[in-house]
Amino acid sequence: MYIYFVYFTIIVISEFFVRNDVLLKSKKKLIIYCSFITLLLILLSGLRNVRVGTDTTQYLDIWSMLTAGDFKSIDSSAELGFIYLQIFLKQYVNYNLFLLIVAALSLIPIGFIIGKYSKIYFYSFLLFYSSILFHTLEFAALRQALALSLIVLSFHYIMKRNLKMYVPLLLIAFFFHKSSIIFFPCYWLYGIKLNKNTLYFWIVLLIFSGVLSKTIFTLLNSMWRTDYSTTEMNAGGERFFTLTVVFTFIGLLNWKKIQNYPNIKVPFLIYMISSLLWPLLNTNPALYRLQYYFDFFFCLYVPNFVSILPKKSLLRILLIIMSIFAALYIILVMRTTDTYYPYNFFWEQ
Repeated sequence: MYIYFVYFTIIVISEFFVRNDVLLKSKKKLIIYCSFITLLLILLSGLRNVRVGTDTTQYLDIWSMLTAGDFKSIDSSAELGFIYLQIFLKQYVNYNLFLLIVAALSLIPIGFIIGKYSKIYFYSFLLFYSSILFHTLEFAALRQALALSLIVLSFHYIMKRNLKMYVPLLLIAFFFHKSSIIFFPCYWLYGIKLNKNTLYFWIVLLIFSGVLSKTIFTLLNSMWRTDYSTTEMNAGGERFFTLTVVFTFIGLLNWKKIQNYPNIKVPFLIYMISSLLWPLLNTNPALYRLQYYFDFFFCLYVPNFVSILPKKSLLRILLIIMSIFAALYIILVMRTTDTYYPYNFFWEQ
């Protein structure tokens, strides 16, 4: 467990050196900092032992069954992007190096977007690192980790209003994980204006998604390669859902503060969708992954919102305490011993 705390501490302490111009005195300090933290995350993900992560061993089994350079005998029901990537890389690298490459491909876009669009970049990195996103996707869902990285990169083109670049990125993401198509309408959220009607509309949708959850679930289920039926097993996540609703509600109540800041408004509008999806997806815990595409933008919304609030503002203090509490809760409580602890590098037995 200690290595997770080491990373947590490094992200926090390294911010002190950047903020106070200690060691990093050039104008490129932001690039250096974001590159450094991104590299640390890549190494943590890419150098893990196959025992770390629920699906890491399963991906090794798939890797072992593929023939390097043989693109003809491919299961057409699988996401071809990931299969093609494996077959191509297997010509040149082993499985351990493959994991490192996937970690780089999935995390570099996230480091880029945080560096470009976060006003408090260490805060954004901290929230991402301590979230379900990093641990679940990087250690257990490589296909979706790559799809998420493309979606996160597409955010840049939402902000630049470049549909010609946005669409190809979403199409590529689709070939890595079909569920990513759910993110496609987010391009048009940019033009939405926040007001009291947005709050009322969100409340109506939240009630609607709860009442008609089973009907809409059937439609969303069709987006997955695997057919996930409803289950009587408790999917959990109620506390996480509650936090999502609270953070969304706080943003809607403060819509006047957010409205004129696209770097806050757009991530917030995307994040809002996560709270609307939970009632539809809690019939099967595997479907929570659909939320992940939207949950990342919490890492931009909250730090950017905090950055425009007065330092002694009660709301600022509340947001920081709640978000850090959520981060620590996830990294300390929600991680399972068998899946993530103890952490071992691939050269360790």
